[in-house]
Amino acid sequence: MTIDEKDLVKAGMEIALKPFTDVVSDGIAISGGAWIKEQRVRITARLKQETEEILKRRGVKEPIEPSPSVAVPLLEAAQDESREELLSLWAKLAAAATDPNRAKHYRRQYIDIVKMMEPIDVPILDLLPQQTDENQRSRIARKLNLQDDQVTVSFLNLIEIGIAELPVQYQIASGAVFLTPLGNEFLRLMRDAP
Repeated sequence: MTIDEKDLVKAGMEIALKPFTDVVSDGIAISGGAWIKEQRVRITARLKQETEEILKRRGVKEPIEPSPSVAVPLLEAAQDESREELLSLWAKLAAAATDPNRAKHYRRQYIDIVKMMEPIDVPILDLLPQQTDENQRSRIARKLNLQDDQVTVSFLNLIEIGIAELPVQYQIASGAVFLTPLGNEFLRLMRDAP
């Protein structure tokens, strides 16, 4: 087949598939677009409510307005997350960005951290010690009613994100993972107590 013949075949395929792709894209635009918009409105309302509750629990009477460089990426990412554990993290992050006592410690990379997390990572992260503990994987698995392998996969994700690390002297099979300084700062910013 020559180059001209390949171009003709490609053009023919595009023409042949056009009705199908138009129907799919129109269907997504009509039904999917409205559904996505509706979901984002609901999620944003839940995010706002939970953020306000966090600020109230922390005793913040006058939240500050975050910089657009903080607010825009945070809201763009958060509006697509409806899973409770992660929506809760987004609300904590939003609260930290508007809390005058925490905003100066807010790092934009926290948005990327939450974007890379899965729901199972949230309770495991909260249980990671700042020091090594060789039995922590099994202890966390029992506490959260998980398998050791599920905890190990979460450990690997938290390590990849950069908020946990494996001590040099251990292998992941040992089950000893602890928070990095970035992980400590991230959790400190997210917790209700200072």
